[in-house]
Amino acid sequence: APQRFGGPASAAVESEGCGIADTLMLAVQLSDAGLGDYWDDVDAIVRNHLLEMQMVDLAAMRCACGSGDYDSILQRFVGGFTQAVLTANLHSSVNGCCTGNGVRALYHAWEGITRFERGVATVNLWLNRASTWLDVDSYLPYEGKVMLYNKQAHTIVVRLPYWVDRQRLLCLVNNELVDAAPAGNTLLLTGLQPGDVVRLSFPVPETIEQYTIGEERYTVTLRGSTVVD
Repeated sequence: APQRFGGPASAAVESEGCGIADTLMLAVQLSDAGLGDYWDDVDAIVRNHLLEMQMVDLAAMRCACGSGDYDSILQRFVGGFTQAVLTANLHSSVNGCCTGNGVRALYHAWEGITRFERGVATVNLWLNRASTWLDVDSYLPYEGKVMLYNKQAHTIVVRLPYWVDRQRLLCLVNNELVDAAPAGNTLLLTGLQPGDVVRLSFPVPETIEQYTIGEERYTVTLRGSTVVD
């Protein structure tokens, strides 16, 4: 704990936006370098940490700053990244020190969602993104469905999250069920044409886990890799 080394006790339960951002970028870079597969970590960091550090609630920012002529500054600062207790609930302050790293991490995650080379599209993350070769529409965590709208690819390689039951995963191309057996943590779809629509359907497991953060014990409900309670 930071207080063991002279840091404030509050640091034991604070999320440091720069640290979260650096961890995400490192996970992407290690994956790209072939030193491991850390896309599940990237997914969890985006859903449960990075976005929680982004300040998007102007009313909450105004409450945190109290009285003073800060409004014009706060309006320009919406979308910046902070550090806070668990989430950017901004009970006491607005700190924008993590914005530089936060926006870079946001780009790393967005860029890694899908990539394209020589007619082969890769989908690493089940997050929403539109691109010139492929659009990804994810219904997570509300529904076990991911839609891929093909524009240029003849082959799509889909990385499967760790929690997806391979035996209950259904893959449809233009509403026709196809036999696309997963190989490890990937699904290979070949012979595709521009305009083809791929639909992945799967159950989303709900799990309950417990964590100790600082001195507090938390019970966490997840759907897939997303904390929902």
